[in-house]
Parts: sequence; C-alpha cells; structure tokens
Amino acid sequence: MANGDTIVEHRLDADGADPLMLTGVTDRNLQEVKRLYGIRLVMRGDHLILSGGLDSVERAAPVVQHMIELSRLRAPFDVADIGRVAAEEALDDIQQYIEDNNMVFIAAGMGGGTGTGAAPIIARAAREQGILTAHDPNIRLRIDKSTFTRLGTCEGDGGCAHSIYTGEIGETAVTRSRFEAGTGGHYVKSRAARTIVEDSSFDDANGRGTNYMIDLPNGGNGRIVRNWFVQGRDKENWSAFIAVGAEQANYSSDGLVIADNDARLAPGLSRSPAFVADWTGDRLDIGNNELGAGLKPFERR
Repeated sequence: MANGDTIVEHRLDADGADPLMLTGVTDRNLQEVKRLYGIRLVMRGDHLILSGGLDSVERAAPVVQHMIELSRLRAPFDVADIGRVAAEEALDDIQQYIEDNNMVFIAAGMGGGTGTGAAPIIARAAREQGILTAHDPNIRLRIDKSTFTRLGTCEGDGGCAHSIYTGEIGETAVTRSRFEAGTGGHYVKSRAARTIVEDSSFDDANGRGTNYMIDLPNGGNGRIVRNWFVQGRDKENWSAFIAVGAEQANYSSDGLVIADNDARLAPGLSRSPAFVADWTGDRLDIGNNELGAGLKPFERR
C-alpha cells in the first residue's frame, strides 16, 4: 500500500479553544475541511482528531492547527479562512505548478467560501512570477465580466504586483469588469500596444496603498470609455487616475480615446489629482468625461 493510502490518525491539542467558534454552530468549518481534504475530523474532549490517508492528514493538519489558534484568540473566522490558509500552506507547490506558464486561469466560486480565500493567494503567486507579462505582439487578451478585489502589493523585493498586469502584447481588453479595494499597485497596468477598458468600475474607496487606476507605462492607443472611478483616501500616489507613458513611450498614443467616463473622489476628500496625466505629448482624444470636485481634466508631465 502506498504511503498516500495508509490510514492514520493524528491528534491536535485544542485545549483553550472555543468549541463553538472552532466547529461553528452548524459544524460548517469542520465539514468544509473534511470535504476539502477527504478526511474525518471530530472533537474528543480537548483534542481534534484527524483521520484518513497519510498525505491528506499531513496536508490538513496545518490548516486545522490555524483554526485552533484563531479560536483560542476568540478571533472570528469562516470558510474563506480555510481556503486562504490551505493555499498559503501549499504555496511552494502552487508556485512550482504554475511556473513556466504565460497565463493562468483561476476558476473559483467567490461566494465567501474556500475559493474566496484561496484565489487571491494563487493570483499573487502568478503575478510574482510575471505571468501575464510575457512580451508577444500576437497575443490579444480579453477580460470580460470579472471582479478583482483586494489585490496588489508593493511589498517585498520583487516590485509591485497589480490587479491586472500585462506585458508588451498586441492588445489588452477589459470590459464589464469590477475593481475594488486594492491593496497596492495599480488596478490595471498594461504595456500592450493597444488597450481597451470599457464599461467597468474602479471603486478605490476602501483601497490601501494603491496607485493609478489605469497605467499605460509604454503609451499605446485604444480607448478608455464609459467607466466609473472613485479614488479613495489611502493612496501611495493620488496624483492621477489614468497615466499615459510614465515609463517609456514605446508606442504612439495618438488617437487614444478617453471619453464618457465618470470620476470623483470618495466623500470627505479634498485634493486635486489629474484625471489624465500624460508623459508622451501625443494627441490624446479626451472629452465628455464627468469629473467631480477637485479633479483636473488633464495634466502634461
């Protein structure tokens, strides 16, 4: 019999843990761990007993231990925490699995369960490996009806990670999507020759340490139309909503359309960012944008 098929029992000390918080009123958290790892998990006195295949029990034990520690602190947690901790414990395996790929699709339910907890961890691992930043002029990437929540960071030595970051490809198109509560970096950073952002919302009211809503560091044409923007208080850089050519203008931005957008500051803020900041000097087509108090329509840099 292979090690992975060997049935074992593992005992964890749960002394001091709140049994109701640990198991949940309907036993939901324990049931989710059992489903996720394919193990049995029961409480016996001051201990949690894990039983099942050796590999499954070994993988589940750190997640269950984390649940015990949270319940000792009387810290609230839910099923999303199980997914998050499981992904963090398996991060080395995740990084190995996705390496040498140019694109990763993360399909998960985002209703507050394990997918909600695990998906951001996997997405961060993908961004840190530069996935989606490949340089191929033949790539046309379209993102439609998607939600990006609590993503991005500028911590660590690997540079910033963004909600979306695409390399020097032919086209990046983002349509009917939602960006909210970023945790660093830009919401959309596209080095594509052509970038389209349409009918999407950027709600930065609860963001932390974020930068531009849309950054086109290499310039490029396309259109940014019919979007809704709110800039929040906690910004690493609040000076602009949309930045064009801030690093190097590899592509002409002549004819880039930025129109029919709605942009404003979160309630209670008083500052004067530019809606569009341009480093290229190209002929941008800017017009028909509804801007809230304090916003400057355009700034040449």
